[in-house]
Formats: sequence, structure tokens, C-alpha cells
Amino acid sequence: VPESAGEARAELVAGGSMFMMAVGKSSLKNSIEAVENFATEKGGPFNARIVWVHALSASAVFVRGDSEIQTIYDIKPGHKWAVWSTTESVMRVPRGILDWVQVDHDDIHWINAGTSEGSVRAIAEGRADITWFFPSSSMVYEAATAPHGIRFLDLNSDLDPEGAARFRERGAMYVFGPMTSGTGATPEAIGAGVIIGYKYNVTRAETDGELVYHFAEWLDENYDIYKATHASNVDMSLEALMISLENTYIPVHEGLR
Repeated sequence: VPESAGEARAELVAGGSMFMMAVGKSSLKNSIEAVENFATEKGGPFNARIVWVHALSASAVFVRGDSEIQTIYDIKPGHKWAVWSTTESVMRVPRGILDWVQVDHDDIHWINAGTSEGSVRAIAEGRADITWFFPSSSMVYEAATAPHGIRFLDLNSDLDPEGAARFRERGAMYVFGPMTSGTGATPEAIGAGVIIGYKYNVTRAETDGELVYHFAEWLDENYDIYKATHASNVDMSLEALMISLENTYIPVHEGLR
């Protein structure tokens, strides 16, 4: 069932109307704790359990192709950063980047575009200098093909471990690595240092363990059949699942054990 609103997906799964949903760790944290847009009667707290790994997710910081900003260290007071919301979960990455390069948050002009599409278009149209979003999204593809294009700023934590450590003080769940083609990313992003992490298929703790077991069994045994049917499916292997479980706080469902 297509549903773009994370809080609506959580309500459907938490209430037992749906078996599972795909979700990232940051959104799921808000759902589990019933904070921000998940602070509703049906939106949380959500006792979530992992069923399988859904995809390798990546988010990136980028500017317009003709921008004076060549690296994150070129971000200076007075620059305009486009966001789609000023909630803590959305602001965590921009503020973390500013911590990394040691720029005061109050010295940046925050452009609240209201929607993720609006924040990306603000870059393409020159109304903002910098933003962050997911390179595999259609909005980023659109911005990349605009007349000025876009440029991804490399987040290489190996070159500046102290700066990256300052970022992680604000967002401990984030890790850094190169963008790969397996995520279906905008071609311009391939190889750039980005924020990476796995998305999961999750269900509620009360879901029948036999159902979870056989669903996971099918995904494992049929991986070679479905892995090439979508760019992100390559990350739905048992190996990827085991790697992803090393970097998450979310418990697996008893049927997966």
C-alpha cells in the first residue's frame, strides 16, 4: 500500500492493519518514542521488531553546480540552508555538519521550504545555497538535470575524524561511507562520501512468529530471483541483514531468531 507519510505507516502496522513497513532508524526512533509527528494517539509508542533488511539508504549534502561551495569547509556564516522542516530529526544532519566544520548554527540562514521537494528545488532555483537529501530520490534526479546541475559535497570521515566525531555527538546513529550504484543513486553522487545506513522492514512485536519466520525464509531462499528486479533489492540479502544488525538498537522479531 503506497503511503508516503511515515506516521501513517506506523499507525497501520502498530494497529495490526498491515504486516510490516519499510523505515529508517531515525523515523523509527521517533515512532518508538512517540515524539514529533509521531506524537499522536495511534502513532506511538510503537514496540517495533525487525523482520528483514529493506535497503541500503544514503543521504547526501549538495549544492548547485555553479556554487562557490566546493567542500563542506566552504560553508560559512550567512549561507542559506534549505530544510523541509525544523523538527529535531530533520535538523540533526544540518546541525551535525555545522558542528563538523565548526560554524555556529545561528549564523546560518535556515530556509524552511515546507516540503522535501521544495528544499531540493530551492537549490536548483538558487534560493538556497545548500541542503541534504537522498540521492536516489526523483527530486534529486530532477535537480541534477537542471541547467546548473548539482554538486555533492564529500563527507569523508577518514580525512577528518575529529570533525566527524563532532557530528556523531549530535547523531550517534549515523555512519559515513561512499555512495554506491546499488542504491539507485543519482549518477553524480556515485563515489561521494555520504551518510549511510540501512532501512528495515519492521513489524510489531505481537506479529505471529511463524509468519515472520517463513517470510524471512522466503526472502533468503529466493534472493537470486528478486535481487535484480530493483536497484535497492541487492541489499536485501541475509549477509546485508547480519551486517546491518551490528549497527542498530532495534531488536529483531522472535520469528527471525
